[in-house]
Amino acid sequence: MDQQPLTRRQRDQERHRLEVLEAAVTVFAAKGFHEAGMQEIAQQAQFGVGTLYRLFPGGKDEIYLALKQRVVVAFERELQAGLAGVTEAVEQLRGYIHASARVYASHPREMSLYLRETAGAGFDLGLGLPSDLAARYQACAAWALKALEQGMASGRLRPLEIQAALVFLRAVINGFLMRWLQAPQAASLEQTVALVEEVFLHGVLAPA
Repeated sequence: MDQQPLTRRQRDQERHRLEVLEAAVTVFAAKGFHEAGMQEIAQQAQFGVGTLYRLFPGGKDEIYLALKQRVVVAFERELQAGLAGVTEAVEQLRGYIHASARVYASHPREMSLYLRETAGAGFDLGLGLPSDLAARYQACAAWALKALEQGMASGRLRPLEIQAALVFLRAVINGFLMRWLQAPQAASLEQTVALVEEVFLHGVLAPA
C-alpha cells in the first residue's frame, strides 16, 4: 500500500521535532544529558517548554532516545548501501568499518554524547538502548558477525572465538573513531579508517 503524503500540519510537526533534536544535541553536548533541562532545550530551540512536551511527551528521555534512534537508522542505511552485493568476507569487514565511520562523520555530536554518557561500554553501543532499538543495532552487528564466520570458515581469517573477534572489531572501530572525534586535527577520517583496518585485520587475517 502506498504511503499517504503528510499533511501540512504533520510536515510542520516533523520539522519542529527535528529543530528540537538539533537544539537538544547542542545542549546535551555542552552540559551533558543529566545536567541539561527541558527549559534550556526550549530556549535553544526557541520554543516554549509546553511545545516540547507536545512533541516529545516523555520529555528529555524521549528526546535522547530519538537521538539514539537517529544514529541506529543511519547505521542501518549505511550498511545496506555499503555492503549491497559485497560477498567476500574481508571486503565485508572493510565495508562495515567504513559504514561505521560514515555514521560517526554524519552524527558527530550524537556519537560524542552517547560515548561520553556510556563510558566503559564503548565496545558495544547497543548497551543502554531499549530492547527494540538494541535489537536493531544487533542486527547491524550481525553483518560483521556473518563476515567473521564466513572468513574463518574459508580460512581467510584466523580461527578465533567468534564473539571475542566481534568485541575486538567493535572496540577498535569505536576507540579509534572516538579519538578522531576528540581530535580531528590529529588525523583525517580517511587516515583513521585506514588505521582501524590495519590494526584489526593484522590481528585476524590468517598467514598468507
